[in-house]
Amino acid sequence: MSKRRGAIAIVVISETFFVRQGLADILRRAHFTNVTSLGYPDGDGIGLRKVDLAFVDVHSLDGTWPRATPAQLISAIRSRWNSARVVGLGTLVELAAHAPQADACVELAGVNAQRLLDIARAAARRSSLPVDAFLLPALNGEIARWRSLSRRERQVLGLLADGNDNLKIAAELEISESSIKGHVSQLLRKFQADNRAELALIGRTAGLPARGRSVLS
Repeated sequence: MSKRRGAIAIVVISETFFVRQGLADILRRAHFTNVTSLGYPDGDGIGLRKVDLAFVDVHSLDGTWPRATPAQLISAIRSRWNSARVVGLGTLVELAAHAPQADACVELAGVNAQRLLDIARAAARRSSLPVDAFLLPALNGEIARWRSLSRRERQVLGLLADGNDNLKIAAELEISESSIKGHVSQLLRKFQADNRAELALIGRTAGLPARGRSVLS
């Protein structure tokens, strides 16, 4: 078993040094010898020959990523290594907003060493990832909600999260204020929010970029 563990190529990608180093150390102590940790690369610029399993941290401290978005990064990993398994790490809302195409998603707050190792061992055996690592009902519902948003609605939500009023959002997106009101009404309905402040909090919790145009992945 230890030989098979060592053979699997694992990469841990996070903009937070302590997250990527901590997860990588857990894996190495369990005799997964081929483990690499790195920050977000440029596009598909991951300088590795092989990736079997990728842990991608989708959390962003300031709502932006320095190079690629999580969705772009996951797509790049899949394009280069089509058999690679991808596990998104983040909060429920972040995972739904930025990593719905991951093979499994795990909330960072709930990550423990045993769960991390169970996922890696399942990937090494080429078997199904642990049930508790798959998309849980609550996450499935959140993913469906975010997928229902139009491109424009994501832009508006990102600008709301930055504290802009309708007039400023209209000027930024170069559309009418009445159109913005319509998008805000749709967002309130889809997120079942009571007011704009709740929408802004949702956008910030999801880690949406401050400028609406950069929300699109």
